Amino acid sequence: MVSRNVATALGITCIILASGLAGTLITLNGEYSKTANLQSQVNDLTNIAIFNKTEVVVYNWTISIGPNKNVTSLPIEVPLSGNLEVEGNVQPPNLEPSRIGEVWGNLTWTVYYPDLWHPLGTIPYEVSENDHLGVIADDYFQMYFPIVSFGPSTNPSSSATLTIGNGDPSVTLAVNITITLQY
Repeated sequence: MVSRNVATALGITCIILASGLAGTLITLNGEYSKTANLQSQVNDLTNIAIFNKTEVVVYNWTISIGPNKNVTSLPIEVPLSGNLEVEGNVQPPNLEPSRIGEVWGNLTWTVYYPDLWHPLGTIPYEVSENDHLGVIADDYFQMYFPIVSFGPSTNPSSSATLTIGNGDPSVTLAVNITITLQY
């Protein structure tokens, strides 16, 4: 038999060891959570670095464009440099070879960066792409625009606007557009 003092000492030692083990497990769980969060951030940055991150910014925007008219989208937020893919359908379909190119696109983006001489203001940097749009099928089109951005900025932010036009002098077109930003 063991004396009462030895049993009490062994009991207290077991309690101390158990609480130390529990504390260690809680600390390790917190460190694992931090490591998982950092790994997630690394994966997001890697996807951005290799232009593997996509975001649909406009989905199924349907517009009617009269003969020799155009329509401009609302500003599209551009967080980083990348590509803007515009794809859509045209009704009525392009049935005549002479009407190829009836739909055209133009992208303008604006990047605001601090004015070194006026620290409280910003200067817009605007670039207009040449009009272009490749009609791939009778009623389907797809085009890509490169976007240059210096990253997210404060108010106002960097943005792009898309203008879609109808070059046909006699037909009103119904155009359905989806815009995807790849960065």
